[in-house]
Amino acid sequence: YQCGNCDGDGESDCSSCDGSGKEECGKCSGHGEVDGESCTDCDGTGQVNCTDCGGSGKESCSPCDGDGRVECDNCSGRGQIDCYDC
Repeated sequence: YQCGNCDGDGESDCSSCDGSGKEECGKCSGHGEVDGESCTDCDGTGQVNCTDCGGSGKESCSPCDGDGRVECDNCSGRGQIDCYDC
């Protein structure tokens, strides 16, 4: 059935950047300047692309391994459940 974590998309928000795709620049510590000059690593913005998601803000969903679907707990993916009454 459809994965509830990613709503079937196979992707979820990046856990490192919370889906923003950005992280604080390590060279300027997010200030945008180094020694009074504009930081060359982040072009003075104080942020760079997230190293874990490459700036997309998304990562492969863990519960479904990026497939968008998970195995049914009731039938273990067999498509039927055992009737204990009969």
